Order: sequence, then C-alpha cells, then structure tokens
Amino acid sequence: MSKDKNRVSKADINTEVNGGIVEADDELVEKLRETDIDVPDSLRPENIGGLLEGVTPDDVTSDIHNAATQKTSDALTGDEILDVNTTERMSFTFRKFIYPLAAAAALLIAAGIGYGVAQNRNLRSDNPESIEATDDSSDEAATSVSEYEEYTATVSEDSVEGTAGVDAPEASGISEDTSSVADGVDVSVGYEKAYELLSSMGSYYKYDILTNDAIDTAEYVTDAFSEAAVIDDAAATETAADGDYTSTNVRTDGVDEGDIVKTDGEYLYVYDTSSEHVRIYSINAGRYELVSSVNTLFNVEYGSEMYVSGDRLIIIGNTNDDSYNVLTTYGVYDISDRENVSLIDTAIQDGGLTSSRLKDGVLYIFSSVYIDTYDIEEDDYDTYIPSVNGNLVDDKDVLVQNDVSTSQYVVITSMNIDTGVLIDRKAVLGGSDDLYVSSDSIYLLDEQYDWNSYSFQNMTVITRMSYSEGSLKVEASGTVNGYTNDYYSIDEYNGYVRVVTTYTDSSWTDYNALTILDTDLSKVSVIRRIAEGETIRSARFMGNMLYFVTFRNTDPLFAVDVSDPENPSILGYLKIPGFSAYLHPYGDGMLLGIGYDMDDDGFVSGIKLSMFDISDPENIEEVDKTTIPYESADVINDTRTLMFDSTDNIFGFQVAYPISSKSEWGYNADNSKTAYVVYSYEDGFRSKLLYEYDTNNFMSVRGVVVDGYLYVISVNDDEIVTFDISDYSVVTE
Repeated sequence: MSKDKNRVSKADINTEVNGGIVEADDELVEKLRETDIDVPDSLRPENIGGLLEGVTPDDVTSDIHNAATQKTSDALTGDEILDVNTTERMSFTFRKFIYPLAAAAALLIAAGIGYGVAQNRNLRSDNPESIEATDDSSDEAATSVSEYEEYTATVSEDSVEGTAGVDAPEASGISEDTSSVADGVDVSVGYEKAYELLSSMGSYYKYDILTNDAIDTAEYVTDAFSEAAVIDDAAATETAADGDYTSTNVRTDGVDEGDIVKTDGEYLYVYDTSSEHVRIYSINAGRYELVSSVNTLFNVEYGSEMYVSGDRLIIIGNTNDDSYNVLTTYGVYDISDRENVSLIDTAIQDGGLTSSRLKDGVLYIFSSVYIDTYDIEEDDYDTYIPSVNGNLVDDKDVLVQNDVSTSQYVVITSMNIDTGVLIDRKAVLGGSDDLYVSSDSIYLLDEQYDWNSYSFQNMTVITRMSYSEGSLKVEASGTVNGYTNDYYSIDEYNGYVRVVTTYTDSSWTDYNALTILDTDLSKVSVIRRIAEGETIRSARFMGNMLYFVTFRNTDPLFAVDVSDPENPSILGYLKIPGFSAYLHPYGDGMLLGIGYDMDDDGFVSGIKLSMFDISDPENIEEVDKTTIPYESADVINDTRTLMFDSTDNIFGFQVAYPISSKSEWGYNADNSKTAYVVYSYEDGFRSKLLYEYDTNNFMSVRGVVVDGYLYVISVNDDEIVTFDISDYSVVTE
C-alpha cells in the first residue's frame, strides 16, 4: 500500500473479504485521487475490514429497517400529508458490497466529497440538478376514505434518495450488435456469473433487502373514485373466430399458443398423448374422416401441445433421459400432403416444458431447469449449465438476473418452422414463475421473498426480453411488490407495462397493488393497499381500462382507469357473491365472468356465469347471471380451452363433477361424469347445449366451430361428436 496518505490507489480501496479481494469501483477511485485531504489511520481501508468484522447481515437489516421506520413515523406526525420519494429495491449480496461500500464511505467522509454512490450503476445520477430536484420534489396525496377500502396515493417512484432523474437505457427492439443484454441492464452474462450465484445458494451472506418496505407500511389514502377519463374500448374488442372457424383462446392477439386440438378450417388435428399420436381428420359440414395418424417419435409423458401453421405441424412434449432428468422435445413436420406426413427436424433441450409461442413462422420454446447446487463443480459446466441438442448453451447466452434467489433456469429457444433450424437460444437464471408474451417482448416473472422480514414479504422480479424473427435480447429488468395471479395480470400497452399483484405487508396482511412501468421497467406510478385481506383471482386489461376481481367472502370487481399512466385511478367496484376466475370481453361495454358460485357455508355450489355491463366504469352492473350445476370448469384452470365464437355469439367449455352427486359429507360420488356446455348471451344467458358423457378425461375435451358446426373432441377417448349450431342437433357421434 502507498505510504503517501494524500494519494489513493485502486489497490488501497480493494478490500479483503473471507480470503478474497473485492475490487473497488474505478469511478470512485478517480474521484478519491483528486482529493488533497489527509485520511486518518482509523478510516484507512485496511482498517475498515476489522471494524466491520463483527457486523452481521441481521445488524445491517435491523439498522435499515429501524431507520426507515423512524423516517416513516416522523413523516406521519401531526396532520401532515405524507410526502415520500419512493425508493427502488436495493437487493445485494452482503459480503460483496457491505465491506467495500463502508470503506469507500469512510474515505468519502474524510475527503469531504459530496458524491452520490449507489449500489447499482443504473441508480447513479451525475446530474446535480436531478439530485436537488429529488430533495424538493413532492407528490400530493389527496385524502378520501371510501366505504370499502383505503387506497394508496399514486406516487412516482424515482429511486434511492439523491439518485432521481436517471436516464434509463432506451429499449428499441433487437439491436444490431450480437450481445445478449442491452447496455445498462442489471443482468450479468456468462458461466462464471452463473457459478458465482449458484454456489452461494444457502450461504449465510446471501440476502435480498427490500428498502421500499417502509413505503408499503405507510398509511396512504387517496380519492379512489375520481372523475372518469374518456375510455377507449376499441382495443378491447376481440374476435376469437379466425375466418369461419374458431382458434385457440390466446393471451395476445397474433401470438399463437399450443394446445391439444387445432384446426385450419379444413382439417382437425388431435394430439392423443395416451397413444403418442396426432390424428388428422378431414372435416366438412359436421362430418369427419381420419386421414392419417402421426407417430410423435417421442416418449412423451406429459405437458404436450402442438401448433398448425400452413403446411407445418409442430409437436411439443416432455420426456426423461436415462438419468430421469426431464427434457423438452419438439419436432416440425411437413403436412403439405396430409396423407403422407414427413418429419423435417427435431430438437431437444434441458428442462420441463413450461410454455411455448408461435409468431411469424418462428416457434419459441420455454423450459425450466432446476440445478442441484450441492452437486455443482466450477470446472464441470455440465453440472450447472443447461444444454440444447446436447450442446451447452454458449457462455454469452447464459444470463443471470442479479440477486435472484432461485436455482432454476428458463431455457428459451427459437426455431424457424419452415426449415426446422434453431435460430437462437438463451438460458436465464431467474424468471421461473410466470411468463407473458406481448407482440414484441417476452416478460419473465420470478417471485421472491424478503427473508429479512418476519412476514416474508414478496416481490416479483421482471425481466423483459425483445424478440424478433427468432432473435432474443434482454432489454430491461425491474421489480414490483407482490405476485401475479396469472399472465392476464400483466400487460404491455402504448409503451407502458401494467402489473396488478397481491402482496403481504409486514403485519401479515394481504393487499393488492397496481404498478405501471415504462419499457425500461422503471416505475411510473403505483396504487397500493387495495382490498385489505383479499387476493386477486382474475384480471383483464382492456385498452385504457383494467378490470380485476379480488375475493375473500364476496367478489368485488374493480374498474381502474389507466389511460394516464402517471395517474391511474380506481373508478368503481361491484360486490357480489362468489367470484369470477376468468374475465373475457364480450362485445361493446360488456364483460363475461366465469367462476364459482358459493353457498352460505363457503362451499362451491356451481359454476357461475356473470355478465357485467361496464359501459359506465363508475357504475358497474351485473346484468345477468346463471349457475351451471357442476363443481369444476376446464376454462378456470386453463383459459386456452374456452371456445369463443364472436360471429355466432356463443361460447363453450367442459364442466365436471355434478353437484347433484355430492354426498352429505361434501364429496363428489361420481368423478367420471363430465359435460360440454355452450351458452349465448341475448339480453340474458341462453343455454344452447349441455352434452353429458362418461369420461374421466377432464381437461382433455375441446370444442371448435367450423362453418356453422360444433365439433366436441374428447382427445384421449378418440371420440368426436358434432352438432349443427342452428338447432344443436347431433350430426355425428
């Protein structure tokens, strides 16, 4: 170490921690070199480590929590309205950052440098004006208490104090370079980073500290029922029918999802996983004829689905290798001659199939790989790096979401379905809990917990990845409080990402929140503390409006105006018995709810259909309802199963377990009885069909409408029944 106390080198600030050297930030070193202040011996970096030797992560967490609590308490004294600059998450590894930051802070104090240092480069501001603006900024929170709940003020969430006004990297789709991560995104790349994180799993020093917990525990109130903005419902109009036939009910228009039954209007394609074959039928006016049967060639055991696009058939499923590791397998077939189907190519990747998408002739496959962290070896990449087609994912394509608390990868591959050639592959450590795909971005969601809180408060880390013609690139990452219910709880619209979540605060109380982010996943606005003690059961974003349902004893349907991303507002809500588990747009100003009706004892008394008039979001009405006397509906478990024909104004799905067969103890005595139901809405619900049959293949029945005929397919029973929808007479069975 240099003996000249007026000179500071990088080696001076490098700190020894547990036998390893943690290097200092080059920018910090340069700032310190400019100083002419003598640094006292007690504050020299080599002495700081000794001072901190007895400090534990719990001590640091306790100090942060106490300081935040005191600040919140002080802000709420008297009759003042709380004015808070909301903080971003500061999630870090204790041994990697605490020691060097403390040493650097000591030197900063000694040198008298007013230089803001943030743990994350994305949170550092070099603009003095933006720092000054943060200190003076104020977001007003209007005060109003509704009959039902208190709602959080819509507050712009800038960053840690002294770091507001940061210009986040601009995301503009696929860039011209070949890097896997856009500049400035808090995602690391490579085998070394993956091993570093996985090998630290279970380490005493690994903590995720959420410094915005103090903000969540503050008591905000706002005028939840402000004047409604002009609502544009044009984007909410959906047409599930493609030409003269219905297609799979998907989350995003133009982005197809796999299923076990598909049609192109001339043929039916039925994936029977019990026989490992895809059967192809020609169809005409309710009649059908078997044309060919395709052996999948895979030892598919579960989780199978398929696509049909032009003259291509894609089959996807799971299998196991000789060591019983789960693998995802998929193949592309040429079906230009339906009687003589030929295999083009196959591919295989580590992990179990979690989802897939098809857009513009490119297939995207998502699988989940669990790494046993106790068996990894740094020099044996096979123990902690996933493979595609037997080859390890390249070092540059292994992406690590910093500070994740999971040992699961999401492996993503893209394939040109015309040629069967793989285009790109990525292995993302993190983002393993849910998935949403918009028209040009993939959102990976990873639910995590604040283990430093006795309430185990939860948050979701979101990674946004652009995709175009098969090319994949991470563009942004960010966090929101709580967890999503499903992929309808997150939505991308007009340059913003809207997320509705359920979270638990420090008092073990459930609340719900709406968070709006920009495409860099920086927070723009938030409404918290919605519906105390209830959890979100369904959500639907429809252009400038959000509708979501929470449930505890009743079913409140909320309407939220999100037309101004910086100032979303709750316009109204409706409380009714039971709850809707799925919401589907139904023409202008109408919203269909499918869920459960409940009896006075809280037990399911049937499948409930509700039609909501949402033409006036401030005064939502349930204009009609009906109950189907069955306990379960496949659409509640898998929304892809809904048959929705907007042309003929009908919808259908499978139900199971008749209420009439329940025993006095509440158990269903007849588990084999199922039915396919079809309804229309014409100034009220109209039952068009209830076709009962004996099968234990719940979740494996689909309905499609082609040219005025309904085909109900019981996949694993090799049974097809057809109906003329003009009068629902049976054509074939």
